[in-house]
Amino acid sequence: MLKFPRASHFASLLVLLLFRFAFADEIRFDSARDWATWSLPHGIVEATPAGRLQPVAIRRNVDAVANIALFGGGIHAAGSNASQAPLVIDGDLTTGWHPDPQAPPATWFLDLDLGRGVFATRVVLDFATDAPPFSLVDLLLSTGEPQIDQSNTSFNEVLVFRTQHRFKKNASHRVVFELDQPIHTPIRYVRVKNLLPVEGARLAEISVEEFGDNLALNLLERSGSIHIQIGEDADDDVPLGNAIQLADGDFFTRFRYGRAVRSPEDVWGEITLDLGAIYWIDWIRLVSGIVPRPTNRPGAVAGIIGDRTLSLRRFDLNLYEVLTSDGSLAPDGSFIWERKFLNRRSGTNYRQGFADHAFPPTATRFLRLNWLIWDANCGGNCGAASGILEELMIYGRGFPREVQFGSGLIDLGDDKNITALRWDADTPPGTAVEIRSRSGNSLDLDVAYHDKNGKSVTAARYEKLIPSFRGRIDTTFSPGADWSPWSNIYSASGTAFLSPSPRRYLELDLRLTSNDPLVAAALDHITLEFSPPLAEGLFGEIFPSQVEPGVEHEFSYFLQARSAPRGFDRIALEAPSALHFIEALVDGESAAVVVDTTKGRLGLHFSAPIRSRQLVELRFVTSVFVQATRFIAFLEDGEIRQRVDPGNASDHVASDSDVVRFAVGSDLLKNLVLNTPVVTPNGDGINDDLRLSVHVVNVLEPRPLCLRLGDLSGRIAYEHCGEIRAGELVLVWDGRDHTGKRVAPGAYIAALQIEGDARQQSVHRAVAVAY
Repeated sequence: MLKFPRASHFASLLVLLLFRFAFADEIRFDSARDWATWSLPHGIVEATPAGRLQPVAIRRNVDAVANIALFGGGIHAAGSNASQAPLVIDGDLTTGWHPDPQAPPATWFLDLDLGRGVFATRVVLDFATDAPPFSLVDLLLSTGEPQIDQSNTSFNEVLVFRTQHRFKKNASHRVVFELDQPIHTPIRYVRVKNLLPVEGARLAEISVEEFGDNLALNLLERSGSIHIQIGEDADDDVPLGNAIQLADGDFFTRFRYGRAVRSPEDVWGEITLDLGAIYWIDWIRLVSGIVPRPTNRPGAVAGIIGDRTLSLRRFDLNLYEVLTSDGSLAPDGSFIWERKFLNRRSGTNYRQGFADHAFPPTATRFLRLNWLIWDANCGGNCGAASGILEELMIYGRGFPREVQFGSGLIDLGDDKNITALRWDADTPPGTAVEIRSRSGNSLDLDVAYHDKNGKSVTAARYEKLIPSFRGRIDTTFSPGADWSPWSNIYSASGTAFLSPSPRRYLELDLRLTSNDPLVAAALDHITLEFSPPLAEGLFGEIFPSQVEPGVEHEFSYFLQARSAPRGFDRIALEAPSALHFIEALVDGESAAVVVDTTKGRLGLHFSAPIRSRQLVELRFVTSVFVQATRFIAFLEDGEIRQRVDPGNASDHVASDSDVVRFAVGSDLLKNLVLNTPVVTPNGDGINDDLRLSVHVVNVLEPRPLCLRLGDLSGRIAYEHCGEIRAGELVLVWDGRDHTGKRVAPGAYIAALQIEGDARQQSVHRAVAVAY
């Protein structure tokens, strides 16, 4: 049972979200109306009437009528009482349609358009239970095949119903027609025709049970895409208008590569679909030739119109390959693909006109179909295929493994100090909500041109197209050059805003993930808290900006605000290592401050407020153990914090940065120092143990480090291992082996070894033991 928990690209549409009240200190998204301003992938994420944002599950054995509106379906025609016709798809068994008994019997019919072709397993007609049902009724099914006359003219408004069934002497209020797959063709239109008037009888509901939700439908609206390339030449890319026909839900529009292919080498066609999210896929159906079409090919007759013949079912792909990818990248930057099928078509495929490929549920964002379009070994007489596909259908089960979407641009009106990000979400085990942010002050105006098929073209190419071949022009805004990169993922609700602030514009990126297709995370609200800036034009820089790793240095952090009308008197400075305060200066003069020192943080309370354009210098001592260590400063006022931007604060130094680096090197262990070269573990308190002090640098995550003491024969007398991070490390050896006994006197080698991400490093020192 699917259940919810308890109650890439940048958005193409600029969302200007001016905060709703002039003096509001937050923006809150918690209603369906609020979420509608976001760039939500249609059909992948939905906002409920209660305002919860949640992924949409994909299902099996579903009623194709229940979501008919998503595909543009509905009542196609009604011969009489047309105003009542929509009642057969309203989900209410107490309402319904009946033909007008005074109208001609030829008008006693109703046609339902499902909006897309489906592989149905049954059609159910429910009649109102407060009266007798229709006693003689015809059920007719159509793929949407139009009537074609002998001149090959299509009459699209006249449908051909090749599947027909009559219910005689019916007394049941529910009649079911079972479709025996794969004998019956898929259907799109349902016609119900009453043949005898029955007083009070009403058709209450029509339902059509189909195989499942087809993820290829509405692909572009779901933030997906489709791309077809023939061979290695990008110029042979298939126009979108042709490519999308294999995923439009219409069996009578089809993809076919019409150009003649000749080559001394094999030529493959490649179809790639982006599903817009990572789904658990387990079934792919390739429909190549399932509906009758006019043909002149001998031996391929399914029916006759005058002196013309209609084709049998057929499967045009011969040798082909099906692959899936969840979007993971190989070292060369390409997708990692998992092959699901590589072989030639079977005789059954050719007779049925389609091929099914079932496999265990696989996390899939991208689907690729490769087919051999030209076989150089037999000059096209074998193995060649133009790749005719009427529909490519993709099925799965459950909630997506990962859905990504964004807020679009959020405009705060002017610079605001964004202080915190809060949200409320239900995250069952195995699910998560991941939020990132970025911010900036400038926007770029982008203009994108398209041809009539929706393919992106240059402005020059667009101007050369005749008007009927021109498509839409999209005008959008995108982040300017001053925008920050995406932040780290927010660890918890209420976390301080991780992107630079104050800023006017910001954007949020969200991912809803789940390792279990039966459950999904759901988001109740997101709230951005902000306040007027404590200062504007606020910049800070550190000097020196390059030092030796692991060695204590004196630093100066300079800070200046272009405008601080109210002044500020609290500054915090944070860094990975311990900071030892020396003094604070304002415009070169020593300032009285109260200092609160914790590990990696200095909190300073000035006795007098700092005003506009006053230069603050904070002097302190620390050691740097990680390349590109950042020193971050904040102005503080109660619960409000404003981050200081890196930049030019003082003309006396040329740093313009809050990052300290050291000379490029690959060492992970630096400055190894031993307290003594000779250990005398005899208990007199003098050199009883060996102390090794070392600086571990450039190790951001815990990594294994081992200390080993061995004699000159290579025998290990002592070993100790543990996981460490960058910083100063002290290891102690008391002269005993792994059994706790004192080692024999003599010469030993102390070896210190660390395993890094990309390399291993060892340092060795000679040590003597004497008694």
